[in-house]
Amino acid sequence: MHGNIEREKKALITDGFDRTSPFWNFLKSYLVNHTNISHQPFYKFLRFINNLLHFQRYFKRYVVIDGHRFWVKPAHKMMMITTDYIALEGKIWEEETTKIIKENVKSGMTCIDIGASVGYFTLLFARQVGMYGHVIAIEPTDFQQPYLLKNIKINGYEDRVEVNNVGAWDKTETLWMPRNAPRYVQTEAPCMAVDDIVAGRRVDFIKMD
Repeated sequence: MHGNIEREKKALITDGFDRTSPFWNFLKSYLVNHTNISHQPFYKFLRFINNLLHFQRYFKRYVVIDGHRFWVKPAHKMMMITTDYIALEGKIWEEETTKIIKENVKSGMTCIDIGASVGYFTLLFARQVGMYGHVIAIEPTDFQQPYLLKNIKINGYEDRVEVNNVGAWDKTETLWMPRNAPRYVQTEAPCMAVDDIVAGRRVDFIKMD
């Protein structure tokens, strides 16, 4: 039984517990510093609180980050990403990169977002380039695509964002993407050379990760 409790404690500390909760730091400290099995009843109580917080998350649909709305309903393979976005509500994602884009991307430009994920930088590009600019978003994973498309739509950028459901590569072939992710997260996706996606258009700014 003690071994089971230790495994569950590790799961809560790493993946299972809602890091947006005000109880997170307290819980982490408590579980790290208490290993005596006599604490099992309180541990069960902490698990109950954790389950309530996870259940509550299913009723949250959107968060606002830097003026844009993001869809955060949990889905398969998306728990960690939606948790990060919930924690960022009212804040800025990658402040330094965001600052660089705001300072350098101007109205009318064409930008490429390679590895668009759910669209934080795609939406930022779309706002910066305005109605006369264009954004080419590249995202190969099937589990992030629905979020990317929904976020573009709910923020009113369908007129200036082009979404490519492919991986950025040096030639046309099918690969497991993202390349550096665990296999259970990867998606078998078509890949293309960025030059082929751009097809001769002028590009002013590229973000890639």
